[in-house]
Amino acid sequence: MAYAKQANPMVAAGDGPGIRAIRSLEEEERDIIQRAYNSHRPQQQFKNNYCIDMFHRGETANGITITSMTGEEVDDTCGAYVTAHDKKELEQLVYKIAGDRIVQDYGFIVAPANSTLYQHFHNDYSNTLSTYWIPLVDLTSRNAPQFIPNFVGDPTEGEKMFGSEFTLMENEGLLGMVVAQTICRAFTLVYMAPRTIHRGIPNGEKYDRPMFYIEMDDEPYDSDNDFSENTSTEA
Repeated sequence: MAYAKQANPMVAAGDGPGIRAIRSLEEEERDIIQRAYNSHRPQQQFKNNYCIDMFHRGETANGITITSMTGEEVDDTCGAYVTAHDKKELEQLVYKIAGDRIVQDYGFIVAPANSTLYQHFHNDYSNTLSTYWIPLVDLTSRNAPQFIPNFVGDPTEGEKMFGSEFTLMENEGLLGMVVAQTICRAFTLVYMAPRTIHRGIPNGEKYDRPMFYIEMDDEPYDSDNDFSENTSTEA
């Protein structure tokens, strides 16, 4: 497949914090993501949000993740469903989208239909970490992640948790704040800029909300860091 050159996300999306729709995926790109997701569906038996880490990094992402599968576990339990050709195509797509940034992690985050888990508002792991999301279904006001567009976080020592809406406001001395969402159709490439304060919300739709993600940074972060603490709350 011949890919169009991917624009630098820091230029295409702007320098400020936020979550922005960049472009619709091409049909072949959609097929690659969908095949990878379908190959893991036999493992999806969880009530609440969970993660499938396909990068062999092995940590459990904070907040939205109830359980995760490391890359080795994915290979062991899903090997019969994932062909080497599909894996190679997926990896090629990941690195093409990431461009010259270093890929830190990629996989799927799934919010089952009518799940009730809120994340706390938080930053991801460094001041320079950015993320691409590719939802496999429509993102609506009932299932799209929330973010604070006019407030930049500064996670100087790894991931920073800000708590609930009012906890964040009280701790930061805010009288009020704007909370936003990016609504888009399935298979839209969505970019989250570094230091964006955001959270996953309960999935109020009647369908599961799987999203493929690619985390990128300027340099690798410490693989010994433990991001496994669950700081989510029920709706």
